[in-house]
Amino acid sequence: MGRLGSHQHIVSLFDRGERERQPFLLTEPMGGGAVESLIEHASDQRVLLTLALTLGRELCRGLAFAHPTASCTSRAMKIQPARVMARSAIRR
Repeated sequence: MGRLGSHQHIVSLFDRGERERQPFLLTEPMGGGAVESLIEHASDQRVLLTLALTLGRELCRGLAFAHPTASCTSRAMKIQPARVMARSAIRR
């Protein structure tokens, strides 16, 4: 993947690899934490609709920046909640 430049909804990947048979990613720090954690701590594991819409909108903005000419998201792209990070400015 080529250089994307800076965008508030995309985290920079500095390194990737495997240590003791465990894969790892080294990324820039993110202040808000993982979306998975937001869901785990929400009542009945359900986040507020406004939060879900905000997270979805920000995810789409990041994807649109990374893939400006794509008419749809690639099926090869696998997005997992544990890999999606929330900004600290988003309130529960």
